[in-house]
Amino acid sequence: MCGRCNDVCPVGIDLTQQRLLQRKKQSLEQPEGLSYLPDHKITAKVDIVYFAGCMSHLSPSITKSMVKIFNAANINHLFLDEKESVCCGRPLKLSGQFEAAKRLVESNRQQIIGSGCKNTRNLLPYLL
Repeated sequence: MCGRCNDVCPVGIDLTQQRLLQRKKQSLEQPEGLSYLPDHKITAKVDIVYFAGCMSHLSPSITKSMVKIFNAANINHLFLDEKESVCCGRPLKLSGQFEAAKRLVESNRQQIIGSGCKNTRNLLPYLL
């Protein structure tokens, strides 16, 4: 969804729009609610919750660098979407599914708050 493939497509196909339409179709097939998402049970208290999102995962050097920084600084962190995808809701918003996006954002918000992360109060305005 970043649009980089559109810039290099040799035949000028707007893949972003095609992917958006495909996601909208797939999301209509998803069950109502968030049961399709992985359930991240957070048991340990952490100093920082790192949510990379799909765009950072497309550039693995970003996520690897962040983990190195946290480890070098001896920061107790949780990499929320290290192994399983946790969506931020942007694709849902792009496909016009605003209520589903709100539910997803709230689910993420509750997981981050549930982590006991020291700095969640600073993040709350951005997670609403």
